[in-house]
Amino acid sequence: MSLELPTMVLSVLGAKSSGKSVFLASMVHTMRQRAGALGVGFFDADLALNESLLLDEQKLFSDMGAEEYRRFSSVVQQTQVEDGETWRQTKVNGTLRRYLPPYTFRLAPTDLHVHKNERNMEFLLCLYDNAGEHFDYRTSQENKYMTGHLARSKGLMFTFDPTQDRRFRRLMKNAPTAATASSRQDTFLSEAASRIREHSSRPLGARDPIPQTLVVVLTKFDMWMDTIKDRLPKSLFQQITNVAAKVDFECILQEHLVQVSDACKQLLRDCKCNEIVDTAEAISRDVVFCPVAAVGTDVKLNEDGVQEFRVGDGTPVWAEVPMVVLLNQAHPKLFPTCSRKNSK
Repeated sequence: MSLELPTMVLSVLGAKSSGKSVFLASMVHTMRQRAGALGVGFFDADLALNESLLLDEQKLFSDMGAEEYRRFSSVVQQTQVEDGETWRQTKVNGTLRRYLPPYTFRLAPTDLHVHKNERNMEFLLCLYDNAGEHFDYRTSQENKYMTGHLARSKGLMFTFDPTQDRRFRRLMKNAPTAATASSRQDTFLSEAASRIREHSSRPLGARDPIPQTLVVVLTKFDMWMDTIKDRLPKSLFQQITNVAAKVDFECILQEHLVQVSDACKQLLRDCKCNEIVDTAEAISRDVVFCPVAAVGTDVKLNEDGVQEFRVGDGTPVWAEVPMVVLLNQAHPKLFPTCSRKNSK
């Protein structure tokens, strides 16, 4: 691992069964595909640390032995709550502590990037993932230690599954028979904010907003796309030509990102899911709402009403966007946004 590089930390969190593990694998897989068009190299920094994520990617998108439709739970392993193969131990003030190490990636401009010749553009991305149970406000001090990375994070991705909410399900033509959430999903977000305030390097009051940008990832978009598709742009990315550098590259179109975020926020308010919007906006001054279909739209419900998919048949929808949004906030030169006035 390139420890001499500057490091950026991002954290992914969400309630149990919110689709976080599938989203995480899809986001990284899609980022690998999109990075070249963005003029960025996106590489595994430590294959041993990334092994479980690489396996999830392979099972979701390139498993040669998978022809039939399968349940997500049979393909992607949920984040481990207790000790597992990927867990590590360390001593802190004489006490043995357990933790899940991050997935790590090296990012750098390619020869196509407009700032390829500038120094200090390469960095190490540490992507932390914790089980939903680790953010339960009734959790132990041990679990609170394992989420200490939140205070060091530059951005948060919170997976919110609207199909677990009865109010939202009324808008859907075909809702999966997923179990109703055991706790309100917004409480996990509130608990994460409390831990950030507790461990922040500067004092933060109970009502102070956290410094991190927050992306609320609305998962399982394939199941509720019809409720909002007429309010959304066809694409979030735009190709730009840099005449001076004689290169074409892609970036997120800022106006379209705002349009998508506002449409998702209004949809949640329309179905009376106000608490998730209000909690997010009270926690952070910079909030983006983004829908994601982790394996595309070729997802069906089986006879039991459970979602199934077939490997390789679908193309993820906007799975990489949450990461690109947060990378833009921290490294705007490497991941610029654009507007209609400077697009092709």
